[in-house]
Amino acid sequence: MAKLCEEILLEIQSIEAIFPSEVQFESARQIVVQCAPLVKLNLSIPLEYPCVPPSMEICAPSVSGGEKRRLLTELDNFFAENRGSRCFTR
Repeated sequence: MAKLCEEILLEIQSIEAIFPSEVQFESARQIVVQCAPLVKLNLSIPLEYPCVPPSMEICAPSVSGGEKRRLLTELDNFFAENRGSRCFTR
């Protein structure tokens, strides 16, 4: 369990380093990345991470539902290809 908590902490630190002014932490494992003025990526990192990928939601009123699904599918594929590995730190 301690290793998983360390994995999550490393990922959170990496996200914060990549997006220093765009990241908000709603809780220890709930992260919001402000990608553009009206575009947010909500990440929920499970305790089982990196074996279980984060849950993701795109909040963007001006982006079509189809485009959001396409982007989420690409992110899901990325996490599936890298399952078991940290995805934000390489």
